[in-house]
Amino acid sequence: MPIRPLRRKRAVQFPKMSIEDQTPATPASRITELDETITEDIQPTIPNVTELTVDDAIPQIPALFTTLPLIRDGLITESSEMQDETVQECLPHLAEPGGDLNIFGVSQLGRAKHVQYLHKMIRGPMPAGFTPADASRPWMVYWALTGLYLLGEDVGAYRDRKGMWHFLGRMKQKSGGFSMASGGEVDIRGAYCGMTIISLLNLPMDLPSDSPAKINGDETFLTNLKPWIRRCQTYEGGIGGAPSNEAHGAYAFCALACLSIIEPPSKSITSTLHMPSLISWLSSQQNAPESGFAGRTNKLVDGCYSHWVGGCWALISAALNPTSNSTQQPADLWSRSGLARYILCCCQNLRSGGLRDKPSKFADSYHTCYVLAGLSAAQNIFTYQEAEKMGVAGATAAFGWSVEARGSDHIPCEYMDRVKAVHPVYVIPFEAVDEARSYFEEKGGF
Repeated sequence: MPIRPLRRKRAVQFPKMSIEDQTPATPASRITELDETITEDIQPTIPNVTELTVDDAIPQIPALFTTLPLIRDGLITESSEMQDETVQECLPHLAEPGGDLNIFGVSQLGRAKHVQYLHKMIRGPMPAGFTPADASRPWMVYWALTGLYLLGEDVGAYRDRKGMWHFLGRMKQKSGGFSMASGGEVDIRGAYCGMTIISLLNLPMDLPSDSPAKINGDETFLTNLKPWIRRCQTYEGGIGGAPSNEAHGAYAFCALACLSIIEPPSKSITSTLHMPSLISWLSSQQNAPESGFAGRTNKLVDGCYSHWVGGCWALISAALNPTSNSTQQPADLWSRSGLARYILCCCQNLRSGGLRDKPSKFADSYHTCYVLAGLSAAQNIFTYQEAEKMGVAGATAAFGWSVEARGSDHIPCEYMDRVKAVHPVYVIPFEAVDEARSYFEEKGGF
């Protein structure tokens, strides 16, 4: 039985970095952050520590995450300086985790505070600073509800099936993709959301008669969809939001999940995307020594990519190992333990609750949801088994998934640090997937 460590500060040391003291910067290219004034009671907790070295690093931390990368570009840029700042920002939290520690010397999951935080986000009213994000209210509800489910809380939802079918018909584009809203941009998010809804609600695959795409000659929601997704893959191997866009972790997940709904991953993903370059790009997003994921090349680690990139690996594994349904699982192409350590040590606000991008950032329901989903990806093994009935006709391919917990000998998480599993494609509870599909299959037509 492992011995529970004493609650004391540890002198874990990391490599010294010769950078000038600077004011932490925020990448200008990131999606607009929420105004920091909207969470007045939440303050980032950044210890005041000296420079760190690796001389006394504890053996529990894998060597990969106790050193700086062996190869470092000598060119000094704003991005490289921000990367150095981010490393120095994360190291104190990894060396001396806050709050109570689990038996692995990692901060325990502050479950009760995170639950309280998410309930507050749902009950409202939203602070005035949320006014610019008024159009994102449905997302805010989803983020909070999914975060609560991951923490073991009871949540639910409902949908207007026929109205949704007509709406999606209006969003389907001649190019093969979907727009996000009437007159909105066409990108991979629309394709993923559209196919998710069609699949779960058992909607007809044929386009409604009032669909502009139908009028232009398309017959189904799948017409030209896979070729359009193929054009979204970039020269780096990653996937952009639309053809010719920069590769981005969140869009990579949306593309892989969308393809996994259309057909089994071993058929749809491997026939649509160039796998070697995609795997290379995804692997390059896990940073060291922070051990979390970035979302784009030469960008900073961010807790939300724990899901957007971390969630890709189950789909990649199913694409590469179509017959892997035994107890002998394929080797991981990413570090689960590294991601779990970054989440528990760097992403928790243990004072006010909620999870965040990195230690210097404020918690919000978006990051709380996707950081917890990423922790679930690290803690669980997702296995895909194709059934004869699964295929394109009813978008049933994503119903072949099962899950089992990964042993604690592989990741630094105690039982109390465990979160529930969400479906690797739909990112909602497994039981909700089964119940929704069963319910709407019985409904038949409108």
